[in-house]
Order: sequence, then structure tokens, then C-alpha cells
Amino acid sequence: QLPLDGPAYPGAHHTLADELLAPSVIFSPAIAALQRAVDVRGVAHITGGGIPGNLNRVLPAGTAAEVTVGSWEVPPIFAEIQRLGGVADDEMSKVFNMGLGMIVVVPQAEVFKALDVARAAGHRAVEVGRIVAGDGTVRLV
Repeated sequence: QLPLDGPAYPGAHHTLADELLAPSVIFSPAIAALQRAVDVRGVAHITGGGIPGNLNRVLPAGTAAEVTVGSWEVPPIFAEIQRLGGVADDEMSKVFNMGLGMIVVVPQAEVFKALDVARAAGHRAVEVGRIVAGDGTVRLV
């Protein structure tokens, strides 16, 4: 059992209680700004089911998604959960969002503009993958 008043993870400057009680990120203002600025093709809120269980819901027929592991910063709390629970990498990706709360699908030509809009709305936005021909699956590559 971990003490709630102890560090959230090794090297953390905040407690486990602070980590667990951090408020949810509100994405709606950024999504509205993106819809005004670029051609939004899909929006996936990454919740239970992780990236594979949510991004697949917005894929058009005949496509798949390739998400590049390492293209975003995974918050340290996930490494601590994995270490303490002995959870395999693939299970972590199926259960947790791994720091990606929302994935927005836009045409390749509009990626940089979309990133600028999301960052201007106060989010840490990064390109995490691409849409390819496929069978509706999400591959972590």
C-alpha cells in the first residue's frame, strides 16, 4: 500500500494524492478551435481501452492507424504503475491513455497548423502517427 502523502513516483515533487486528484483536462475549447481552423476528420477521447480501443472508433472504412511509440512524453506515473503492478507494455496501452488524452485526425497537409492551434489553446500537442490503408486496427509502432 502506498502512502497518499508520499511522492507520486520516484523523484516527484508532488504527492500521490495530488497526482490522483489532478483535475481532468478539458479539451472542448481546443477541439472547437481546431474545427474552425482545419479539416478535422476524427476526434478520439482516449479513455478506458487505451489508444487501440478508442482511436479505432474514428477510422474510416479501409484505413488503419499507426501510432509511433515514443513520439510523446509518457507521464512518469505510468512507469510507476507498470513497475509496481508488473503490467506488460501491451496491457498498459490497452488500459491507460499513456498521457494522450485526445487524438485528433487531420489531413497530413494540415498537421503543423493543427499543432499550432492546439498549442495556442494551451495543450502540449504532438504528431503521434498516421492513417494508412488497412483493416480498422490501431498499431503501436
